Amino acid sequence: MRDIELDMHTAEDNREVAWVDDEDFEELNKYKWHQTYNPRTLLSSVTRTGKHPETGRQTTFLMHRQIMNPPPGYFVDHRNKNPFDNTRENLRLIPHRKTIADMDKGSK
Repeated sequence: MRDIELDMHTAEDNREVAWVDDEDFEELNKYKWHQTYNPRTLLSSVTRTGKHPETGRQTTFLMHRQIMNPPPGYFVDHRNKNPFDNTRENLRLIPHRKTIADMDKGSK
């Protein structure tokens, strides 16, 4: 496991690193990653900005999605609910419908 340093934006818990597997480190470390906090959802995430490979438009990339490359209709879930732990062991693909059902049951 390796640490990716984060460029700090305003955030509640002010972490300075995200954890990734050795196999993902080299590719992810090419970019400048940020901690982003969404006050609407009360969630933090690890993001970067860049040009979308197909459209060329500026877009935001989420680290966990870049690692897992989910197919359409799937979300990437952090098993331990820690958005800074982006090791593959901690990430899993979940169908959109299951995520909605889990949220309805209160198991966010």
